[in-house]
Amino acid sequence: MRHMNDEQIHDWILDQLSNGRRKDDIVKELAEKTGRHWGDLEQLVLQVSHEKAITIRRRQSPWVAGLALVTFLGGVGLLAVTGFIIYKVVEFYRTTQPEVFSMINIFFLVFNEAPTAIWLGSLGLAMMLGSMRGMQKVWEDWLAG
Repeated sequence: MRHMNDEQIHDWILDQLSNGRRKDDIVKELAEKTGRHWGDLEQLVLQVSHEKAITIRRRQSPWVAGLALVTFLGGVGLLAVTGFIIYKVVEFYRTTQPEVFSMINIFFLVFNEAPTAIWLGSLGLAMMLGSMRGMQKVWEDWLAG
């Protein structure tokens, strides 16, 4: 690596950043292999990461998109399970008291089943929103180019 020109070093840095390596690790390896000053290499890595941010995200996008899709579908599944739980609980309480919900049935519904439904529903919604938020820059890059 001591005999690499600046363009080759830039390409190597870009490959390392695209593979998800930490900037400090890249700087350390470059300093050891090239003998250049740490501060200069730190600036170089930051410069490449800013100039090539879109390229880095595009190279990482298959992994990020797959993870985001699995997370989103997991959130949808949790919301579906939440809906199913709510439906089954309401159906159970309706059949035990065919007239109207009695006060005791409403009490049991709220205090026994609602925490589970709220927790699962909140988790599912958070997974969906987190997935979409994580993909925001990737979508912008895909649509731009």
